[in-house]
Amino acid sequence: MLGGGKNVFCEKAFTTRYFPLSLYVQEIIESGRIGPLERVLAEHSLSYAGDFVDDNHIMMNPMLAGRIPVGGGIYSLTWVFEVLRSVQPELSRQPRLIKSAVAKYYYTEVDAMSTILLEFSRSKADGGTDHAVTSTSLRLSNDSIAKENDAMVPNIRIQGQYGEVQIVPPAYGPTRTRPILKHGLVADKEWPQPGPGKGSGWYTGYRPALNPEGEGHGLFWEADDAGRGIMEGRKEGSRLGLDESILIMEVMDKVRSEAGVRYPYEVETAGYPLQP
Repeated sequence: MLGGGKNVFCEKAFTTRYFPLSLYVQEIIESGRIGPLERVLAEHSLSYAGDFVDDNHIMMNPMLAGRIPVGGGIYSLTWVFEVLRSVQPELSRQPRLIKSAVAKYYYTEVDAMSTILLEFSRSKADGGTDHAVTSTSLRLSNDSIAKENDAMVPNIRIQGQYGEVQIVPPAYGPTRTRPILKHGLVADKEWPQPGPGKGSGWYTGYRPALNPEGEGHGLFWEADDAGRGIMEGRKEGSRLGLDESILIMEVMDKVRSEAGVRYPYEVETAGYPLQP
């Protein structure tokens, strides 16, 4: 369809970018309340360890492009890009991958844990270089422990010279924020997803433990943006364009390449139809 010159709306399904919570975080950054940004720490892991019946699970099967950076780490990366790339000058938005470390899953050799250090360049007048550290793991998740105990343990920390913004797990669907400013102001805020409400007996299809009774999962925010985009004649999302989607994938591919993680030909090839 694209090759044929058709008008196609292309949008990476990343609904977190469209949450009101994300707009709130962006507003705090742009207001200068936490000062020039210095660093973003972003973590999102999934505690699958020991829960696999066989090696065919999508998180570990090479034929399904399984690997934790795709299934979990993408949420760490998207927060880094959403925050730091938005404050970069237009001509210097390509981050430099400084270092990555990967641990592989023993049986299928896909990456089961990764840590990435990125550098976003800025001029001295704009605040200087920003650092970002993202991490993800297939074997552990303090996120779920914190959520079960209603603990305010952030997994996203956006740090500036005058304070920081903390975002409470899960990274793919956060509902709590905490800005902490240098002079001591702490403002906890909750962002429940719209829905029929408590007492309705309604739950999303993502299992009852994932979303509270009567609250949605939040996918509708991006669906609304896609609808507006089609009506306005846009061909990409308003908060995550095609160029940034490709850039994030290039970072993940570089990490995979440096770690020596390889997929079968049927997965790696860009050719279609597949050759026997």
